[in-house]
Amino acid sequence: MLYFGSFNPIHNGHLAIAEWVVQEELCDEIWLVVSPQNPFKINDELMPEADRLQMAERAVSKSACCDRIRVSDFEFRLPKPSYTIDTLAEMEQAYPGHQFSVLIGSDNVDRMELWKNYRELLVRYRIFVYPRTGSEHPLLYAGMTLLEGAPLLHFSSTDVREAMKTGRDISKMIPAAAYHYIVAHYKLPVTE
Repeated sequence: MLYFGSFNPIHNGHLAIAEWVVQEELCDEIWLVVSPQNPFKINDELMPEADRLQMAERAVSKSACCDRIRVSDFEFRLPKPSYTIDTLAEMEQAYPGHQFSVLIGSDNVDRMELWKNYRELLVRYRIFVYPRTGSEHPLLYAGMTLLEGAPLLHFSSTDVREAMKTGRDISKMIPAAAYHYIVAHYKLPVTE
């Protein structure tokens, strides 16, 4: 299963969803595909892609499910911005023995029609949808599966970044390994 995201930065919700998916046996492995530039997000709001990759790798390495969760920089080698359908085509060529499914947040369902070749995506790939605050019960397209019972955290990467800007404590919002990386590289005060 592929879990695309900016991971800007990775937070406890990202990791909780990934762990839940593998613990529920919904896939053999889940790959967190760090997107260098999401077409729906403003580039200057992004931490450098190398930092986002490092934080994700460090967070995953401390996970109880680290043997089944991988972090991928595959999109770093592709044209920007990253389009899911294009990445999937490239990944199928690079990993011919794999069968990919996609994990998205429920907030993405509402704007699925804006995705490049979204109908092809819906036809060719199984899409799992995890609930996000404010869109816990989206109207799903045929072939989508809502992950009932998946953990629902009430904050996002945007909330983490806003807390960083205002000097609020982020230590409970992100995995400890990512927190230590941010403290070291972004000159935040230690609050744990």
